[in-house]
Amino acid sequence: MATHDTIGAVLRRHRLQRGLSLAGMAELLARVGVVRSRAMVHHYETQHTRQVPRDVLSGYVDVLELDTEDARAVYETAGYVVYLGAS
Repeated sequence: MATHDTIGAVLRRHRLQRGLSLAGMAELLARVGVVRSRAMVHHYETQHTRQVPRDVLSGYVDVLELDTEDARAVYETAGYVVYLGAS
């Protein structure tokens, strides 16, 4: 991931790598309790919203089954601080 990528670009890239349409992503998000329309998924990916909510990021990470490194990159790109370590 390039350091200049926006969170929208990162989310879109992961979605497209899995062959999912916007509607398909919205459907999968709804299955994990993150109900968003196809249009809202599009807004998140094209930065037509100020910030992607944490529940949406969590939904992307869950339904796309991102590994720890990719999940961490998603949250950090969105501006969240990520701590990993022993609990």
